[in-house]
Amino acid sequence: MQVSDRRLTRNGQLIDDLAMKAVCVTCMDATFSLGYTGLAELGRARTRTDVWTVERLAREGLCCYGYAQIVSFLKSELEHTIRQMRLRGRDRAITLVLSGYGPTGAFLTLLTNAEDHKGATLHTVSDRFQVHHFHRNHRQMHRLDLCANGSGEAAMESMWEPLRTVLRRYYKSDPSDIARAMVYLIRRASRDAEHGGYVGRNCIATLLAPDGSFVCEDHRENLGYQIHPPHYLTPGMAFRDIEIRTGPEPPSWW
Repeated sequence: MQVSDRRLTRNGQLIDDLAMKAVCVTCMDATFSLGYTGLAELGRARTRTDVWTVERLAREGLCCYGYAQIVSFLKSELEHTIRQMRLRGRDRAITLVLSGYGPTGAFLTLLTNAEDHKGATLHTVSDRFQVHHFHRNHRQMHRLDLCANGSGEAAMESMWEPLRTVLRRYYKSDPSDIARAMVYLIRRASRDAEHGGYVGRNCIATLLAPDGSFVCEDHRENLGYQIHPPHYLTPGMAFRDIEIRTGPEPPSWW
């Protein structure tokens, strides 16, 4: 499961509070979701990071290969792109978070130039990216496992007690209930005095099952939640910025 806010900022200024950050991918040996924190736009054309990711994977037909090749490709593309952008300091910090199911079961991968293997912020941002892989072992769980990244991770440092309560209370709950609990924590983090401005209150939750199926929930403030299709890539096809509309009249762009 991945849960994130939908806010994008540039130099502290709001770009979009309803950006679709969730990308779901089915490749030859895995199904996973991909999210990110850090740079909202990549490349000389300043393409939104999620769109940049979808376009790169689709253009190279990477879904016809295995998960390891996808991670290696993204690492190389990110390093090349970051060098081209010639950003300085923390302005070039970015972390891609990939989680899903493969031949060995559940996994999590961090592809980052700004965080360590625990998601903690590094003192120095590098043009070289690190890859951190984690696999679920077979020991019985007694609480949820959580990896928090980005400004949300920093803001959550002030609320470890409610976080611990959620991890213990919800570990046997329905995935949608867990997602709602995570949304609640993100919205609490948005009130943090130092980092809260970078955390939005509209959220997206991607829930994956071991059989490769997934559900993407759109949690908008004051509107509850509804099902929302993410960007989706599968061997031979790629879908981006999917919209579903209902009503007596066709949408304006039809």
